[in-house]
Amino acid sequence: MPFCPTTPAERQELLPTGGQSEQPRTWGRLPRLGLIAILLALSVVAFYVYRYYFDLSPEGAPNFIEVKALAYLAHAIAKEAVIATTKAKSIERQLDEEAEKHVLDDNQWRDVTRHHLRSVMTHIPPPNITRIGTAHGLCACETGMNNITFWPDDDVNLTTTVNVHEIAWVTFGKDVQSINFLCDGMNRSYRSLVVNASANQVISMQLPTGINENFLGFMGFCNLASGLPIVNTWDRTDYISSVVWTSDTEGYACVKIPSLLRTHNGTLLAFAEARTGTCSDFAQTDLIYRRSTDGGQTWSVTKKMVNVDGDPMELGLCGHALVIGNMAPVQLPANSRYPNRILSPYTRNNFEAWIVYSDDDGQTWEGDRRIPNVTHTDGEPDCDRGMSHFGYNVDSLNWTNAHDLVSFVAFLCYGNSDPYHNEGWNSELKGAWQWVGIGPPGSTRLSNGNIIVPSYHSYIRGLEGDGILPVSQLYNNFALGHVMISEDDGDTWHLGEDWDMGQGANENQMHELPNGSLITNMRSLSTGSPQFRLQAMSNDGGVHFNASEFTPIPQPFNGCQGSMVGCGETIFVSSPDPDPASSMLQTVVDMFGCGVQLTGRSRLSFWRSDDAGRTYGSPTLIDHGLAAQTSLQISADQKRLLVLHEQSDEAPLFTAQNIMVDAIVENLKVLLPGRFIFRDLGEIDCS
Repeated sequence: MPFCPTTPAERQELLPTGGQSEQPRTWGRLPRLGLIAILLALSVVAFYVYRYYFDLSPEGAPNFIEVKALAYLAHAIAKEAVIATTKAKSIERQLDEEAEKHVLDDNQWRDVTRHHLRSVMTHIPPPNITRIGTAHGLCACETGMNNITFWPDDDVNLTTTVNVHEIAWVTFGKDVQSINFLCDGMNRSYRSLVVNASANQVISMQLPTGINENFLGFMGFCNLASGLPIVNTWDRTDYISSVVWTSDTEGYACVKIPSLLRTHNGTLLAFAEARTGTCSDFAQTDLIYRRSTDGGQTWSVTKKMVNVDGDPMELGLCGHALVIGNMAPVQLPANSRYPNRILSPYTRNNFEAWIVYSDDDGQTWEGDRRIPNVTHTDGEPDCDRGMSHFGYNVDSLNWTNAHDLVSFVAFLCYGNSDPYHNEGWNSELKGAWQWVGIGPPGSTRLSNGNIIVPSYHSYIRGLEGDGILPVSQLYNNFALGHVMISEDDGDTWHLGEDWDMGQGANENQMHELPNGSLITNMRSLSTGSPQFRLQAMSNDGGVHFNASEFTPIPQPFNGCQGSMVGCGETIFVSSPDPDPASSMLQTVVDMFGCGVQLTGRSRLSFWRSDDAGRTYGSPTLIDHGLAAQTSLQISADQKRLLVLHEQSDEAPLFTAQNIMVDAIVENLKVLLPGRFIFRDLGEIDCS
């Protein structure tokens, strides 16, 4: 089985070999004095940060643990800078040493440039596959900006070329130990990645480009945009699965926020937010969809669900382009006013509620309109309202806010992990809504015919942030729940009542129980509260919900969109189930003696309850790697559980900066989805 790296040490084994033979890059020497200089410089910076932020007079003396934590952080980062620099230098040295070993001769060069394409190559992923291994490559400095040519082992007759913003799916029909590749601009010196794929397995190749982000450019490291090829190995499955979308293709930087709907006809509709330029919540975003009529094995071409005329920048808010997202579809029954109509409420600019509908089983969409009187907002949001609203400058991670960062960690620990009942925070949950979310991933039609759209609102707008952790983005989750209700099949809408506080509410999905009560399972704040999902109940058709309470289902530190579907009193909930964190920041948190776990989004799983959510069984693993937001559905015959979810690859660790970030925060980094995966999770008994 191909090697699937899960730790920095293991990923080091996948370092590429090869280089440029014509002009090997001369990186220069990095003497010990250089490393010592880095250590001293960072130590001096840490000292002045300490002097600047801490008044050591008796009146202003900081908590000893805070001082200890900041001192540890300064020392650990300085130490890691030396380690990361040494590792990065070792990588570059290995590339230079291999530069003369992997060079195409004249015949090989001729064969490679002919692009034989004898392998089975397509831009459409084959059905029924699952990822089992990931390997990252590194193009020579300032190469790989347009395309990459690759072949298995020494067989240049099986050459394939893929351009940037594309993905190639290849079956070579024989065992493959390594993938050799040439990035455009590298001439005849090629590099290699170990994959160990068998003859019937599938290999995908993609060529993202980006700045190497090497802050040690002055020491000779490459700090120019270069290709970063990703090779994934996929095994065949005995269950239905498919890759629905891949990020950095079809003109979009990434796809996020899945929503899956199974129609009355058995058609599967997959929806996504498709973001342009970056993966930010404030990036220009379209709602896109695909249809499957064969149970999720294959999908139609991608289409935009909402087409808006005008300049996206003028239609956006707060200096950002138009954002169309956060959807929660639901289908009406055949005996309704609009037989089998699919309604899809969504948000614009994370601030307004809109809706479209389809009368042809999701093939086309129309009737786009704004839903009035369902938000408590002013004309525009307060665009600068971030975490400073609560007294902390932690909207990005850098040395200028080190004191606030440590103080914030102290609050998370000493604040009894209950921001919703902290007087200073609780008092800010009032006034105009600054952020509005719908679902995701779905709405509910009750037995009385009413449509309930689960929604939430926040009093923080959130800032895009320029650091590793834009914390105010996380604290959009410091939110309260509400619902939109329609009693006439979507013609008119009104707000439900305010929910009891409890532990707040965020992205959520609902299910009607046999007794007529309505249960909702929600993403929790997690970033400062117990890291478990929430539930709440309504006994009046969703008009009012009682206080939210924690379930035993875990959440990562930054929370995550989950999903809940049910049949009768049996319900299913999906969420990441991450392993404990061991990062540098986790060590800082542990110094305060609290239970906060700085975990990321991984080990996607689902839980089953047979007593209407009162208890849950053990989790069933869906994806052992990095995976995040989900949307569940039950098949038309009520016998199978289906899921659409985000999947990501481990980040490449080639530069000193990436190695440092990995050590400091691990998987707590903002997760950029690599693709959407559909999977049939198997039989369920809903009798």
